[in-house]
Amino acid sequence: MPSVNENNHSNWSRAMYPDLRVEVLAFKPHVKNTMRGWVDLALPAVGLKLLGCTLHEKNGSRWIGLPAREYQDNGVRKWSPIVETVSKEAREALQKAALAALDAHEGVERTNNI
Repeated sequence: MPSVNENNHSNWSRAMYPDLRVEVLAFKPHVKNTMRGWVDLALPAVGLKLLGCTLHEKNGSRWIGLPAREYQDNGVRKWSPIVETVSKEAREALQKAALAALDAHEGVERTNNI
């Protein structure tokens, strides 16, 4: 596999996401603002667990928030990502696979994953 750097992020993610498989390890509903729950995910092909992800929904759109840590900046609560994707294509592929896995885990049928 090629190394990941600024010059090949897009090529790397295109090469990787056709076979992207995501499993839901756990889902805990928690409704607050756009948040709909906590979800733990696994990416078996790379032996990676993403613990503490969040499911959000607003205006008919859904997305998975990747793990982040909370910090204070002048008394204001902010979040800093712990995990990021290498490209927009990789992020979109992860979102699509994670939402499909969550729907399957929860027994939900949707016409799309948005």
